[in-house]
Amino acid sequence: MEITRSIHKAEQNEVARSTKTNPKIFWIYIKNKTSQKTTIGDVKTRVDDKEVILSNDEDKASAFCNYFSSVFTIDGGATNNVDDVENEILNETDFKISLSDVEFNDFSIFTALDELNIINIY
Repeated sequence: MEITRSIHKAEQNEVARSTKTNPKIFWIYIKNKTSQKTTIGDVKTRVDDKEVILSNDEDKASAFCNYFSSVFTIDGGATNNVDDVENEILNETDFKISLSDVEFNDFSIFTALDELNIINIY
């Protein structure tokens, strides 16, 4: 573990030293450290006592939903299905919202960007 820390520290020092002479190295380093992976890797699960590898996003989401709904509890300690809890919380009210219902316009985007606190992004 100490070796890994010293390697990272040496890399950071090298980037810091070369910032003025070669700023491209600095920005490559920043991009590398701030990029986020937006996908979930393949998920291994059991279906009908067979081990299955899921690679489709919908299948992965369904597998996670099934797992977490099987272990989810409410304050009473009773295990509940996510659908039951959702109906209980919403009191059977029909809240159907889809992405087609969401609207963006120049003003709302500009307002949201304007409200960002850029001091805290570093």
